[in-house]
Amino acid sequence: MFSSFQLIRRFGLMLTLALTACLASPRQAHADEGRWRFGGRLGVPLTTEATYYHSCSAPYGSDVCGGSSFSLDSVDLKGSHAPIFEGFGLIRLGGNFYLGVTLGYHTSNAFTSKLSGKTLNFGADVSIAPTLEWSPAISDQMTLALGVRVGAFAVLPGGDLEDELVDMRSTCTKVRAAGGGCTVEEGPVWDQQLTLSVGLRYRLEHMALRADVAFQGQSARDMISLKAGSGSTDYEFTDSLNQWSRTLLLVGADL
Repeated sequence: MFSSFQLIRRFGLMLTLALTACLASPRQAHADEGRWRFGGRLGVPLTTEATYYHSCSAPYGSDVCGGSSFSLDSVDLKGSHAPIFEGFGLIRLGGNFYLGVTLGYHTSNAFTSKLSGKTLNFGADVSIAPTLEWSPAISDQMTLALGVRVGAFAVLPGGDLEDELVDMRSTCTKVRAAGGGCTVEEGPVWDQQLTLSVGLRYRLEHMALRADVAFQGQSARDMISLKAGSGSTDYEFTDSLNQWSRTLLLVGADL
């Protein structure tokens, strides 16, 4: 599970400043604000942190995991700045509150090892999340946008992760040829995602421009895995990403 405490601590200072500004000059939403909001955003990860794990389990004495019954390799990673695309639809609940859904697509999960500098690419990811947004006016044309999303995301294997899948499929082919059983879980695996955001909307005549900073945490347990053998010869390989968090800068518009 991702560390939501660190996420909330980062968010706390900006949220406090935003709330102070609103309480100092409280306003209701503009009368001509529509009941619906539909929009899109283009985002860039400012920071991304994750830990990659590759585990192996096998019967004691087997040479599959280097002679041990279990092995675990972990690599601390920092992410690239590949773009993220989001689309959202919200309906006004009353007052300054909006409820809806956000869809996201991250074009590339490319990471660099903090220790060795080696680059690893795990493919793209997609997300879907119910969204609650509080949007009080702070001037005649500007509104605040404080959002929270709790939803799901999935990694779509590609790059180095796809290469690992090819190796796993090849291993399974050999195991089956020898009369054993073998399965490969290829994903995508859906898991949890939490997003906290703070932004500003600038209202024009028929639309609003907006910019948001979002803090996002997600837990990715097993992205892909291989299970092979039968009875006492069972062994398993698993690739996973954990402790995954990123800070995003998003710009876009809504109607």
